[in-house]
Amino acid sequence: MQGGHMAFIREIADCLVLSAYHGTEVMKIWQNVDLGSVANKDMRDLVGEILHKGPVIYPSANPAPGPSVIRKGLGSPDNFISMLIEAGVIIIGTEKEKI
Repeated sequence: MQGGHMAFIREIADCLVLSAYHGTEVMKIWQNVDLGSVANKDMRDLVGEILHKGPVIYPSANPAPGPSVIRKGLGSPDNFISMLIEAGVIIIGTEKEKI
C-alpha cells in the first residue's frame, strides 16, 4: 500500500516523494545528500550499506501479491483528477482541464 500511495503522489506531483514512513535514519541520509544529483540513480546499495554498516544484498525479485481486483483502475491519477474537476477544483497542466 505504501509503495502504491507514494507512486500515486509521484505521478501527480512529478517529483521524488519522501515520507515519514522512511524513518529517522533514512531521513538523516537524505538530508545529507544532494537530491538533484542522485534522484536518477539507484541508491539502494549506498543506503543499505550506511544503515547496515556493511554491504547489503538485495533479492532479484520482490515477492508480492498480485494487483487488487477490488481496486482495479481506482489508483489512476485520471480518476482522481476527474473527481477534483467534478468538485470544482481547477487543475492546471492536464488535458482534463479543457472538459
